[in-house]
Amino acid sequence: MKKAFLLLILLCGLAISAVHAASPRVLMKTSLGEIELELSEEKAPKTVENFLR
Repeated sequence: MKKAFLLLILLCGLAISAVHAASPRVLMKTSLGEIELELSEEKAPKTVENFLR
């Protein structure tokens, strides 16, 4: 189940990265591994600004 979930996240990340290559990315480390987040400045500029502080 964990592997399927991580694979889904990876595939979503690859699909999103192909569309928005210039968006800032953040690496979130958890007890189950690392997750790369891509922040959309176009859709939520204030949220991205606050998150990166």
